[in-house]
Amino acid sequence: MSQERQSLPSPFRLAGMDLVLFLVGIAGFAFTIWCLPDLHPDATASREFDRDEAVSTADVFLVSQGYEISGLVSTAELRRRDGLLSDLQHTLGRNTAVEFLNSDNRNVVAAYYWLVQYRPGLNPGETQFLGGQDPVFEVELAQNGERLALRNMSGLIGASAARFGSPANRVNRSALSSIIRADTASTSEARTALIQIPDSVLQARLSFDFDGTEPMDSESALNALTNNQAVALDSSALDGLIAHHLRETAFRNVDMRLDSIAVSNASRGRNVQVTMVSDPPIAGQRIILEAGLSSTGTLSRLRTSYEPTQDVEQTVSAALAATKVGLLLLLSFGFIVVFFRRLSARLLDMKAALVDAMVVGILGGLIAATASAQLNEVFLFTPIWGEILIRLIIFSIVAGALSIFVFMIAGVTDSVIRENLEGKLGTLVLLRHGDFQNKPMGAALVRGFALGGILLGIGTGSLWMLEGLHLSLPDIFLSEASMRPVLAGVFQGFETAYFLTLLWVVGVSSVVRRLSKQTLLSVILLTITGAFVGIGPVNFVSQPLGLIIGGVSALLLAWAWVRYDIVTVMAALFTSEILWSLTEGYLVSGSPAWIDVLLGGLFVASVVILGFVGVASRRTGQQVNTYVPDYVSEMAGQERVRRELEIAHQVQSFFLPRSMPDVKGLDIAGMCLSANEVGGDYYDFIKLDDGRLAFVLGDVSGKGIQAAFFMTLVKGIVQTLTRQGLTPSDIMRKLNTLFCQNAPSGTFISVVYGEINPKTGQFTFARAGHNPVIWYRSDEKRSEALQPKGMAIGFTSGPTFDTNIEEQTIHVQSGDALVFYTDGFSEAMNRARVLYGDERLVEKVTQIGGRSASAILRMMTEDVHHFIEGMGRADDMTMAVIKLEN
Repeated sequence: MSQERQSLPSPFRLAGMDLVLFLVGIAGFAFTIWCLPDLHPDATASREFDRDEAVSTADVFLVSQGYEISGLVSTAELRRRDGLLSDLQHTLGRNTAVEFLNSDNRNVVAAYYWLVQYRPGLNPGETQFLGGQDPVFEVELAQNGERLALRNMSGLIGASAARFGSPANRVNRSALSSIIRADTASTSEARTALIQIPDSVLQARLSFDFDGTEPMDSESALNALTNNQAVALDSSALDGLIAHHLRETAFRNVDMRLDSIAVSNASRGRNVQVTMVSDPPIAGQRIILEAGLSSTGTLSRLRTSYEPTQDVEQTVSAALAATKVGLLLLLSFGFIVVFFRRLSARLLDMKAALVDAMVVGILGGLIAATASAQLNEVFLFTPIWGEILIRLIIFSIVAGALSIFVFMIAGVTDSVIRENLEGKLGTLVLLRHGDFQNKPMGAALVRGFALGGILLGIGTGSLWMLEGLHLSLPDIFLSEASMRPVLAGVFQGFETAYFLTLLWVVGVSSVVRRLSKQTLLSVILLTITGAFVGIGPVNFVSQPLGLIIGGVSALLLAWAWVRYDIVTVMAALFTSEILWSLTEGYLVSGSPAWIDVLLGGLFVASVVILGFVGVASRRTGQQVNTYVPDYVSEMAGQERVRRELEIAHQVQSFFLPRSMPDVKGLDIAGMCLSANEVGGDYYDFIKLDDGRLAFVLGDVSGKGIQAAFFMTLVKGIVQTLTRQGLTPSDIMRKLNTLFCQNAPSGTFISVVYGEINPKTGQFTFARAGHNPVIWYRSDEKRSEALQPKGMAIGFTSGPTFDTNIEEQTIHVQSGDALVFYTDGFSEAMNRARVLYGDERLVEKVTQIGGRSASAILRMMTEDVHHFIEGMGRADDMTMAVIKLEN
């Protein structure tokens, strides 16, 4: 197996920088645990008023309004108002906002509230595969159970749900008794009197009329209703109804100013919409109540919203948030482009990418499949088999899509690190092999733990020092959004650490590495980009202060990346992300996620213990470095082939004539054009006694070093035999015998060998399976192909070869030319897959045979290249021209 050594980080020692790092990390964890409850808004939330109490309180509220809730299924969950939390931090400052949310007014300006939803249930024996309908009612309750809002959506989800919530068919006698009674009667007496009046009379005879000139008299109204007469409720009656309903909400002690009244003409004055605004504002927030009241006293809706008294600048935040998304998309797009480029070049480690894709894909699928808040509505009435099936489908879709993306990212990361960031991949290789019990992995885990504590300390310390730094919190708590917060924290922490490390750290570093080898430049760009991406576990509102804190966290991780390795950075992000995501269980009073905090702490502690076990082990981790990706081995093989071809080129060029021989009476030209792959073309001139010249041209079968080697063998044999005074045919026979003795079966060479006497013009030659010799006859202005019998050297041996070799002698005249060539000329092919051919060569020689040898050679080459139309040479093209001078 090929081996590739990856440098690994230095061993961990509780001394020097490692000791400082570890102690500062522990201090960061301790500081976060101690100070965070005084700094985080979630510390003001409470679940002491639990889920069952929330449902019971909402039930009483709806029944008191006259609504029918039998047959409805209720769910309740504690939520945040992320927009209100952001506005409070901006208006008051975060620390003051936390103090305010600890006061009694936290149930009025309710940043945390219970949301209770009611949906139609199923009939006995009925099942529904994809869940129930949309909610009929939604009730919002403050943390102490006081009412905040009511949404009646029965009219929006079909006739089947209308029976539950149509306000026109409901009578709230308690509310009516506060405005319709005898002056001497108590509320209970009035209610008793109203009980005697049928609902149909109250629904038909009561309406709002604010244009009347005389005020409504309560006792007269009661008497009129008793006699089935119409009663118009004026503004004072409306004020009484509003006061009655406000007494049952969290806003009973808030000074509210009536802002607008709108009577519904479609209901013939039986419904009115009222808007009230708190005056003065509370905590810089205007409380806006939009109430829907029916003339029968029923509260059809109560919408609560909060509006800051001062404008909150959103431009900078929006720009920073867009920059973060843009950077991540740019990095992702860049990785995808590089992936396809490297895929086409076969420069990807498929095995490592598949491991990462499988692990991260499974984790992502589990996160999606175990989400509870998003799937509660779907699974409310779904049978268990249907829930399992749906979760499996969600898991498959998310895991599949995420695996494809991770496969691209991991494949590019591995090849980029190997190419540009040597020495940073060692621990990642160990991690992929699941080998934790060794010094490098142990050091990475312990250092990552310490850096995670420092990251948490940076986030908490920033909250402690900077009043203007605001936290960004989602609407839904992790305990509501997942089946088990600790699992979601571990899965999400790993995925966040994985993607940030690969996309941000490796992506930016590889780009910098291509531009400059300066480590400082890499740290600077990592810090700048990390600031915009928002590196660190604490999610701040996008603002300049958050940008600075993100830059500090990014600088720390950039230093760790340069000094240590990729797994150290990943472990730091992983540790800090897990623990920060579980702070809900530590901060929120009565949170069921407290057990998840404990489990999360134990998980992180086990990782640290595993790290120390690795640090204490004797294994160095070097044994895993023998792994080499397939593409690296292929590249090494390609490099060997390239080197082999280069050597073959050198051998071939070394044994070819470097200049044409100077022989009186002969004009000589020759050349060999190599193809992309080295062949075995060979030609040579050998001066003999009496002014004669021997010429040999051959084409060895095969390519590369082997062909070059046999070309060398043939050259040596021919030069030796030429000195022995043998005839051309005898030289061929001897050459064949010696070649067959030294070359493996199946290797052969086509050769033409001849000797010319420029004084007499006699040319004697033999041909062993080679292309014809073209003889240009100047006196007749024509050319002919000379093709005596002969088999290729090495094709066979003994008498079969010897008896089939034929020698031919011709007498050339002044101006005649002899053209020798290899099949690179005759078999040159154009785009139409048509061969140039021997006949075309003969015709071309006839046209240009009267020119000099060098001109004939040049024009023949140009004609062939023009014929193939830029297709390129598929084989070596060798040609020699010998012309008898006038």
